Amino acid sequence: MACLRGYSSSGVLFVLLQHQSLSSLEDEAEEKDEESKMAALFSLVAVNPLSGASVLASRLHPPNAWSGRLCEADVGGSRVVGLSQSGGVCVWELGLRGASRMVRAPESEGWQLARWGEGGTLVTGHHNGDVTLHRHSAAQ
Repeated sequence: MACLRGYSSSGVLFVLLQHQSLSSLEDEAEEKDEESKMAALFSLVAVNPLSGASVLASRLHPPNAWSGRLCEADVGGSRVVGLSQSGGVCVWELGLRGASRMVRAPESEGWQLARWGEGGTLVTGHHNGDVTLHRHSAAQ
């Protein structure tokens, strides 16, 4: 796992972790039972900084339309973006359980970049030089 960001709220430290896996979600799903077919891409963990005790606050799962490997992720404020090799871009809103939204990118492999910019602007880039700007707001 990799730590993407830490937040503090009411004396509790929240840590957003990205699950590191080289296998695709489809491969993982085939190996697991029906209940756990949706592999989590990220976990939000609440930590008491004084005692070191921690508890899982939330897991961020990909939507049903997601396919392929997670190849890029970025955090901007309370938003997380994940980019799959198959061209899917998904945005999750932390604190809103189950709130994920697919942003369509051109359907091809080779995506390399997903970064948050100012004012909710999402930048995605392809290895061939194509760059796409998406305007994201919580009301969408």
